[in-house]
Amino acid sequence: MILQALQSSCTHPTAEELYQTIRMRDSRISLATVYRNLNLMAELGMIRKIAMGSAPDRFDPNARKHAHISCRKCGKVCDLELNSMDMVENELLEKTDFCDITYDAVFEGICVKCQKHQKKES
Repeated sequence: MILQALQSSCTHPTAEELYQTIRMRDSRISLATVYRNLNLMAELGMIRKIAMGSAPDRFDPNARKHAHISCRKCGKVCDLELNSMDMVENELLEKTDFCDITYDAVFEGICVKCQKHQKKES
């Protein structure tokens, strides 16, 4: 049920957001159960856990390696496919004795919606 809710989400929800969604279908579920299962699925490589610094972690059903971009104003998070990340990974493999390199890159900016809102306020 937790994985289904994550997969059907159009955003990269927090555990709390998923909990609120799932709770509408099953009031017996606890927030602790949602956190525990999301963290387990992330450890198993089924989903990605996106560390957002001081904001709550977000979760992504797309477990493949990829970066994200987050809006500093509204907190929206989007997938970001960058060829340059593959180049960096390949360079790290060539220049170090490390293998099985992973990364969790989150770039920040201001989304179009927030840009438009900012212009209206000016």
